[in-house]
Amino acid sequence: MAGVALLYWKLVEKKSLSEMGLTKHFGNYFIGAIAGVILLVLSVAFIVLTGNIEYHGIFKNADILMIILLFGGFIVQGATEEILCRGIVLHALKEKTSVWIAISVSTVLFILPHWSSLFDGETVYGVIGVVNLILISIIFSLLTVRYKSIWAACGLHSFWNAILYSVLGWI
Repeated sequence: MAGVALLYWKLVEKKSLSEMGLTKHFGNYFIGAIAGVILLVLSVAFIVLTGNIEYHGIFKNADILMIILLFGGFIVQGATEEILCRGIVLHALKEKTSVWIAISVSTVLFILPHWSSLFDGETVYGVIGVVNLILISIIFSLLTVRYKSIWAACGLHSFWNAILYSVLGWI
C-alpha cells in the first residue's frame, strides 16, 4: 500500500516525496517515538491508578524475537497509514483548502479502516474508540503540520501501536 501511495504521489501528482512530508529530517521520527512512549505510559498509568485495569507483573514467557518482529511490522504499518492519511490526504488538501478541513478529512479517512473492529463489543467501547481515534489523528496531523514532515507522526503512530499491542497487550 505504501509503495502504491508513493508511486501515485510521484507519477500522478508529479510531486517530490518531501512535498508529501518525507523530508530529510528523519530525526523527527524519534521525537514522535519518544512522545508515543510517554503518552502511552501516562495513559496506562492513569487507567491503572483509577483501578480500571490491574498490573499483574511482567509476562515471564515473553517471546522477545516475536516482539522484535512485531515492532518491525508496526513500524511499516504506522508509516503506511501516515503516508496515506497525512502524507497524501493532508498535504494534498491543505494546498487547496484550510488546514482544519484537511485535518478533518484525513481524520475521517483514518477512522474508516478501523471502523469494523470498533463495534465488535459493547457500543460504548466503540464510541470511546472513535473519540480516541479522532484525538490521536488530530495529534498526528498537528505533528505533521508543526514539523512540516510526517516523520514524527510515523514514529508516534508506530511506537504507540507496537507498545500497545506487543508490550501492554498482556496487562
